[in-house]
Parts: sequence; structure tokens; C-alpha cells
Amino acid sequence: IRLFANMLSGKIMIIAILGLIFIFAELFGTVGAYGISVVSVTLTVVLYALKVFVGLLQAYIFTLLSAVFIGMAAEDHHHGEENYNAEHVA
Repeated sequence: IRLFANMLSGKIMIIAILGLIFIFAELFGTVGAYGISVVSVTLTVVLYALKVFVGLLQAYIFTLLSAVFIGMAAEDHHHGEENYNAEHVA
């Protein structure tokens, strides 16, 4: 649910920021639309870059933690076999 909420909130923020262009165009005319469009598009590009960075960071952390957990599981299983063989063979 958290991943869905994060993705949805990012999309809603970008749509809201780009929607400011139309709101300012209606209120202040063409000059207001051009003025806010520079700010809106710049902020949207920054937010997209942030979303890409966060996605890559989450993928890296997930991969790293998966490798650590799999390594721990394989290590514990391997030690269990050594103890089992040492106790029953001797």
C-alpha cells in the first residue's frame, strides 16, 4: 500500500503543479500563464528527477537487503548440516 500511495502522491503533485498553468491563465491571462509555466515546468522536471532517484534508491536497497537475507539463510542452513553430520558421524 505504501508504494502505491507514494506513486499516486507523486502523480497528483505533478498534475496539481501543471494545473496551476491553466488556473493562472484563467485568472491573469496569457502573461500569467507564461510566467507560471516556467516555474511549473521547472518544478515538474525537478520532481520527476527526484522520483527517478527515489525509485533507483529503493531498488538498490531492496536488492541489497534481499542479497543479505538470502546470504544469511544460506549460511544458517549450511551450518546446520555441518553440526548434524559432526554429531551423527562421530
